[in-house]
Parts: sequence; C-alpha cells; structure tokens
Amino acid sequence: MTNDVHARSRLIPKGERTRVRIIDAARLICELGAAGTTLDDVGCDEAMAVLHIYVDLAAAGQDPAERYPGVAAHFAACGACAEDFAGLLMAAASD
Repeated sequence: MTNDVHARSRLIPKGERTRVRIIDAARLICELGAAGTTLDDVGCDEAMAVLHIYVDLAAAGQDPAERYPGVAAHFAACGACAEDFAGLLMAAASD
C-alpha cells in the first residue's frame, strides 16, 4: 500500500510541502473544529451545568444525548469532562 503523502512529498519541493501541510491542517481544523471539537460542542461550563441531569437520564436508561446533543459532543471531545461523567454515572449506578 502506497502512502499518498509520501508519494506527493517526493514530487513537491520542501517549502511547498510545508505549505501543503499547513493547508491540510487548516482544512482538518475547519472540518472538525478546533481541537477536534464540533460546532455543536457546548464547552466545559455548559456541560458541567447540566451534568447532574445528564447522569440521571443515563442512569435511568434513557439516552441523554437526544436531549443534550451538545453535551454529548463535548464529552466526545473533552476527556476530563467525559471522565467526570463516567465517574458520576458509576457512582449513580452503585446506589
């Protein structure tokens, strides 16, 4: 299997390769959002504001992502907040 990036890099001068990498990175950021987040990501503050409700819904067997898709998107992108959610969900499940 040939790696297209390496094949292209041999055909493009070094300065141009850097420019191409920067453009590719910018395109990826635009597609995925900054730091891999999406435009639906509500951020840490809003996710933490509804975390208790999100945990209660999940513990009750409901899909909290239906009600709070922005929070679900945030948990997918933010490991710290996702860990908080997982810890609280485990605590709620042990009650």
